[in-house]
Amino acid sequence: TLSFLMVLVPVALLGKPFDPWFIQALTLLIISCPCALVISTPVTIFSAIGNATQRGALVKGGRFIEEMGRLKAIAFDKTRTLTRGEPSVSEVFTFDDLSPKEVLACAAGIETFSEHPIARSILDRAEAENIEPHPFENFEAVSGKGLKGECLVCSDSHQCLGNIRFVSEEHHAGEEVLKQVQELERQGKTAIVISDHKRVKGVIGVTDAIRGESRPVIDDLLRLGITPLILTGDNGSSARFVASQLGIERVSAELLPHQKVEELTRLLQEYQHVAMVGDGVNDAPALASASVGIAMGAIGSDAAIENSDIALMNDNLQIVPYLV
Repeated sequence: TLSFLMVLVPVALLGKPFDPWFIQALTLLIISCPCALVISTPVTIFSAIGNATQRGALVKGGRFIEEMGRLKAIAFDKTRTLTRGEPSVSEVFTFDDLSPKEVLACAAGIETFSEHPIARSILDRAEAENIEPHPFENFEAVSGKGLKGECLVCSDSHQCLGNIRFVSEEHHAGEEVLKQVQELERQGKTAIVISDHKRVKGVIGVTDAIRGESRPVIDDLLRLGITPLILTGDNGSSARFVASQLGIERVSAELLPHQKVEELTRLLQEYQHVAMVGDGVNDAPALASASVGIAMGAIGSDAAIENSDIALMNDNLQIVPYLV
């Protein structure tokens, strides 16, 4: 009451300036009841963290709750974040008179060593067609690009599997191969290319459905004045297709893990407060670099969860606008 009167009487009745008397009133308030003010702040933060936990978001500190309210942009990974992360093989195209069975057997063999969801889709397709994966040795994973290995069945043992850029680093991809890759990407699909030392053996088309909640979440963020973006290692055509379906205007695709960090750094310079939402090992550096890193907790990798500030334990993107 005294603090209120200290503002009201000088300003309203005596015509004094507002600012100095308002500061005097705040000073009196803090001196008079410091315990209530000091206690209210952590109680508010703990209450917010508790409410978030009840909704399925594990928040690792109060400052991340506060930072969510300052966000100007949110960058999303594509696969298993905006999409379901349950890709399936839609087509298998082969070259040089190779059979789809032979290409799938070799692709499934090298994907046996991978934890990527696309690897699971190829293995599932091989299993559905009763195809035995070829055994491999000397497996090598090139982060954000693809896989290499030595097939113990094929006459040309060295095999590469990944995106067209990765395969083209070692092999010349002919016009027919490039045309097939471009057509799949135009349809919003991911094109997985497999080759040996001599030639490209085949192209596998993989499709992944968009999450049902993705569009409402993007709409909610736009209404909150937050700019949604896509940062992904997938090909540009597939990323732009998903962006067009969700109403996202800015897309950065075909990014390696360190390039995601570089792009995020530029976004931080532009927007000051930027969150990153992702699920995989490739997203971990970007999650750590963002103002707030948000990991898909149920399907996300251990590295992504470890480097995040908030984990969505039920993988429900609709919690993100709620947290804001």
